[in-house]
Amino acid sequence: MLLALAISLLLAAPDAEQAVEHAATVYLAAHYPADAHRLTVEVRRMGGDVIDGADLDVRFKAFAAELPKGRTQVEVWQGREKTGWALLYVTHYDSVLVAGATLKRDAPVDPADVQVAWMDVTRFNGEPMRPADLTNFAEAFATRRINAGRALRRDDLREAFAVDLGATVVMRYERNGFRFDLSGKARQRGAVGDTIKLYVEDTDVTYRVRLTSPGRAVWLETL
Repeated sequence: MLLALAISLLLAAPDAEQAVEHAATVYLAAHYPADAHRLTVEVRRMGGDVIDGADLDVRFKAFAAELPKGRTQVEVWQGREKTGWALLYVTHYDSVLVAGATLKRDAPVDPADVQVAWMDVTRFNGEPMRPADLTNFAEAFATRRINAGRALRRDDLREAFAVDLGATVVMRYERNGFRFDLSGKARQRGAVGDTIKLYVEDTDVTYRVRLTSPGRAVWLETL
């Protein structure tokens, strides 16, 4: 037991850890060149008979086709021999939009209302909204109240509503060679591209439609 403890302490020597971190960083840069600038690697635990050396290499698991994130275990090789293993923590950083002031639900969001922050997104809740995402909106609105200083998720902003609740919507119905328009009332609000329910009084039927422009939609399903 004491011998195993002594070996464990020896394997955690800073030089060996730094060599493994360097080897892992080189690996990530070679396999994920577009993302390497936003990754850092830290050794959390090591085992085996690893020593510092120029021929040290790491091998990530073969099934890890996606970019390693968070806790990741690798094999440590020196020359042609596997000499140990290491538990790494791969931290992801990215430029994320942050609310510069409190954003109110359904209120328009000006580019001046948000700031850009370089931050750890390894355990980010949801998909972070990046600066380029803001250019996708002709006019952005907050989907919920967002306190100042909070990082934005991609679903925190939306386009302007194409229709409001109860608004008149003309639906293009196309099926089995038939094509005609029906006018109904929106049961939900929605932006262009959203799917909403539409009630048509003439047929006394509710349809699921996709909004194509303000006041216009295409039929998807009869409910």
